[in-house]
Amino acid sequence: MNNKYSKTSQLMYVAFGVALLTVCGWISVPSPVPFTLQILGVFVLSGVLGAKLSLLCILCHILLGLIGLPVFSSFKNGSAAIFSPTGGYVLGFVLATLIVGFSAERFGRKSLPLVLSMAAAAIVCYVCEIMWYLLLYGQGANTVDILKILVLPFLPADICKVAVSAYLVKRIHPLIG
Repeated sequence: MNNKYSKTSQLMYVAFGVALLTVCGWISVPSPVPFTLQILGVFVLSGVLGAKLSLLCILCHILLGLIGLPVFSSFKNGSAAIFSPTGGYVLGFVLATLIVGFSAERFGRKSLPLVLSMAAAAIVCYVCEIMWYLLLYGQGANTVDILKILVLPFLPADICKVAVSAYLVKRIHPLIG
């Protein structure tokens, strides 16, 4: 746990982080794979709070979803949401949190390291989702079709989310740091 914050502050940040991730998941544009703001929430939390505290937010968020609270995109919950075709994104958020959080701790909240770590984290999320999808539906899956469904539609929005997230981290971190 991060010693920078008191136990009370840590608890408050985790509760706020879980709420932020939930609301970001609820804001979605319906499509075969819904567009949400969850990755924006992951990036902002990780950049502001660092790896350990933001990882705790992500894990609590996933745990709340697994026990039945509707915290995932489109108000989904339970193990069925994790073991759905888009469950790889949720699992990718764990790794994304570590990438952005450790980068923010190591390099500070400078624009270039934030943007590069968030871009790398987004790629990791895509890779986790593709691997998850292939694990569940791998028989006869066409790689080009998978990329067309799971990656290409999200690239423009995720590029914008990286830029907005980096900006928000630079604005928010000084307020709580």
